Amino acid sequence: MRNTVLVCIFIAIGAWSQNLTLSCDNPLFSEEYWPSELGTRPPYLDEPEKLEGKLDICGDVQINGTSCCNQNTVQEIEKIFLERREKMRNQTELFIGKIRDTVNDFDPENQRDFGKEYDEEGNRQKNQTSGRRLQDLTEDNSAEEPQTTSGQTETETLLEDEFFSEQETTEANASEAELQELEGVLAQETEIGESELQEAEEGLMEDETMVQETEAMQNETMVQETEAMENETMVEETEAMENETMVEETEAMQNETMVEETEAMQNETMVEETETEEGLKPQEEQEPEEAASEELQTELEEIKAQEEEFDDEDRGRPLYRGNRRYRPAILELPESSQETVTEEVRDLNAFMKEYSQQAAKCLRGILNHFAGMLCMGCHPGWQEFVNQTDQGIRVKLQEDSCDSLFSDCESYLEYYQELPTRMNQTISELEKEFKKSNASLEEYHLEDLKELINYEQEVTVCKNEQECRDLVCNKMPGEQSGFLPEAKTFYDPGDIEASRRLQKEVSFEYSEEGYNPYEVGKESGLDSEIKVEDQSAIEDEDEE
Repeated sequence: MRNTVLVCIFIAIGAWSQNLTLSCDNPLFSEEYWPSELGTRPPYLDEPEKLEGKLDICGDVQINGTSCCNQNTVQEIEKIFLERREKMRNQTELFIGKIRDTVNDFDPENQRDFGKEYDEEGNRQKNQTSGRRLQDLTEDNSAEEPQTTSGQTETETLLEDEFFSEQETTEANASEAELQELEGVLAQETEIGESELQEAEEGLMEDETMVQETEAMQNETMVQETEAMENETMVEETEAMENETMVEETEAMQNETMVEETEAMQNETMVEETETEEGLKPQEEQEPEEAASEELQTELEEIKAQEEEFDDEDRGRPLYRGNRRYRPAILELPESSQETVTEEVRDLNAFMKEYSQQAAKCLRGILNHFAGMLCMGCHPGWQEFVNQTDQGIRVKLQEDSCDSLFSDCESYLEYYQELPTRMNQTISELEKEFKKSNASLEEYHLEDLKELINYEQEVTVCKNEQECRDLVCNKMPGEQSGFLPEAKTFYDPGDIEASRRLQKEVSFEYSEEGYNPYEVGKESGLDSEIKVEDQSAIEDEDEE
């Protein structure tokens, strides 16, 4: 079916070529309409050129071998595509990951693991490592008052500032008293000669000058110290951010290294077994290496089995993106309450995994549309489906393109609208179980869940199928000149109310004829397959 559609598309393109004047002046891809959010506009050609061979990207978007793109153009197109794909995936994963990590943090089993890294008072123990990425304790577990970069506590710094302020006031008052005393002496002792009076006045002026210079030096010193402290604080914050980035990069490298080491060990094991069979290497020399290989292989199998067990139980392994903290009150709940809490948390985690699968499917469809729209700039026969008027640009697209895009995103919108209800149910059930204990609700920190989304309000981004089609096929891609939605609008469609008007007055007109960005994008050579939270796109039964 797909090949039939493409054949029809390009047969039609060939027919257009007989009646069209080929050009590369597509206004949708002009500097005026190019969305700045996508970065630098690709170097589309000024005039159509005959291709020597088929381009790797957007190669089918041409007429009789003539295109508005060359190899340099499509390289930039691919760069833009990959950058936007990763940005949308990363921000979608962050939105979903914050929810999953926070929810899974309430799992009693995860709290038992979390507690092993801390002492009885909740302080992180030194020289303790974990195979999982965990946040440091929150401010609730900080026993000592924070220190400034000079080693002082904030209280000590404030006291020091107060001392200098009082010292300045005392010195100023003393200087004023001395001045009044000297003036009184001069008024009473009229016999003092003019020379002595002049000397006294000069001395007084010197005293005043010294006081002013002293105050100026003290003020300057305080300003310098304040600036130094602010600079040191900024350095500390920068170093903290760099350290956090290094931790993430290190974890990624460790994971990659484990995979490489596993493959290397498997290859070495196969070589050693082959050499042993051929008698090229004594058995006693292989025993230590084989033992080490078997030990690591056993460890890797245990980790894999644990991951599979987690998946079977719908237990999530919380990472570093959500509101994580040590919650000892959960471990003090009655066993029956802990079982209920576990069930509620894992049900929501399973829902979020399905949510991720639907997000991956919708994002794949959006990326197909995006790829096809980028390739449209290569089309020298664009006049057939792009029309510029005083009201803006109108693009004629095939109805099939909207059908495909809506099919990919329909279930995702349903999951998005259901999310607040599921969150509300989970929070209510947890609160009910927490009230059965002797601990106060504050000790469980349910606000960590409540602040993730506006769970108290129902979300309705579209009321019926027609509204949902309009959202997916017009409003979402229309945010950036018809190319694709902003990342925030994709992972949070409820926010699209703030930007429903198409940027630069670009609009779509769907009919049986026109350009099909979805199908062109699928065959463009740009990879739209994507995973969200390590979940691939879930397919409908009738598609499988």
